[in-house]
Amino acid sequence: MKNYFSLISKALTALFLVAGMAACSDMDSDPWVSPSKVRVLIGNEGQFMASTASLSAINYGDTMINNVFRNVNGRPLGDVAKAVIEVGNYLVISVGNSQKLEVVSKSDFRSVETVRMPAFVDPSYMCYLGGDSMAVSKGYA
Repeated sequence: MKNYFSLISKALTALFLVAGMAACSDMDSDPWVSPSKVRVLIGNEGQFMASTASLSAINYGDTMINNVFRNVNGRPLGDVAKAVIEVGNYLVISVGNSQKLEVVSKSDFRSVETVRMPAFVDPSYMCYLGGDSMAVSKGYA
């Protein structure tokens, strides 16, 4: 009887392991996401001093794709993503502790320009003022 329960226990463990592994998927496996199919774009702040800021996208099928910026541009976004705003055909991402604004095309998430800030000026939040003007707040002293 003891061997019977041991056998059932091992079989159930194997079944759950196989089912669990089959249910897993790599969310980063699709390196490109169609911007026209994005329902929600998420700026992930990342870990301070680790260059792990990222963009994630949720499409209309409720599938999440992580690391959209890295997958499209082949490099990390930077240290701390603070804000993402839409300006015309572009998205502007403030990246604190990396002292930059990253400008990406809305049509394909490709980096168009990296605006470097002066030393010790970390961009935080932004507001589009119209035309070619933006207001950018300084993150910390």
